[in-house]
Formats: sequence, C-alpha cells, structure tokens
Amino acid sequence: MSSCRYHGIDNAVDLQDRVKTDSVMRRRMSDSSRPQSLGEALSHLIQAKGIAKPNATAELSTAWRETAGERIASHSRVINVHRGILNVAVSSSALMGELSAYHRDPILEALNDKYEHLKIKGLKFRLRGDLRDDS
Repeated sequence: MSSCRYHGIDNAVDLQDRVKTDSVMRRRMSDSSRPQSLGEALSHLIQAKGIAKPNATAELSTAWRETAGERIASHSRVINVHRGILNVAVSSSALMGELSAYHRDPILEALNDKYEHLKIKGLKFRLRGDLRDDS
C-alpha cells in the first residue's frame, strides 16, 4: 500500500500529476473570456483530428461540377457525404432517373480518379423540387 491516498490516487507521483493537470486546466479556462460551447469544442476537435476539412463542401461542389458536367450540375447540388456516399439533390425525377441509369458509374469513377482523397464510395440522388429553374 502507498503512503499517500487522495480521492483514489494511490501514490504521491499520481497526486503530483493530478495537481499539475488541474492547474493547467484552470489556466486554460481562465485564458478565455467565456466558456466554449459544445458545438465549438466539437468543431475544433473534428478539425484537429482531421476528420473534417473547413472547405469540404466547396471542394465537393467543385468536384461534382467538374465530373458531372455543366448541364447536370446546373440542375443539381451536392448535399453532403455520409459514410462515403455523396448525396446529390436533383431538380427533376427525369434527371434523377437519367443519373441513376446512365451516369452514376462513370461519374463515380471520374470522382475517384480525380478526387481520390475524398474517398467517395457511392452516389445517392434525392429529388428536390426547390432546385427547379422556373425561367
């Protein structure tokens, strides 16, 4: 048994480490003028771990426009990537059918050739009537 017992800490070295950690945490908390929200903390963590990139949506939109072509891109929009699946909103059911039947595989192949680092495994098309051009 150790000679020092402080709230479950078994020895003096653990106690010193705990005191040092507590003082560092107090200093960090006092450096900021306000507490950080959970959303801000998670955003910083995700960026620090490299899970998400700040300009990912812009890069995905550019990748979609370049690989799908101007005609298709003008009637569609990237929504997000979820578990490697690129979700794309399309303006009409006719376009959704065309993309699903004829263009899915070539676009996916082109995305993975040119933008390999995005690691897109599939494409999913969603009908969004608000994308329709009424002109």
